Amino acid sequence: MKIESILAMKGLKVITVRPDQSLKDAVDLLVEHAIGAL
Repeated sequence: MKIESILAMKGLKVITVRPDQSLKDAVDLLVEHAIGAL
């Protein structure tokens, strides 16, 4: 699979976590946005 195909499926949205945020904040974002891998 080419990166072009992956980006076409997932879109261009990027979710980030600031260095001062907790691990719980990061996990909450993963759940909220249905992200299964980093």
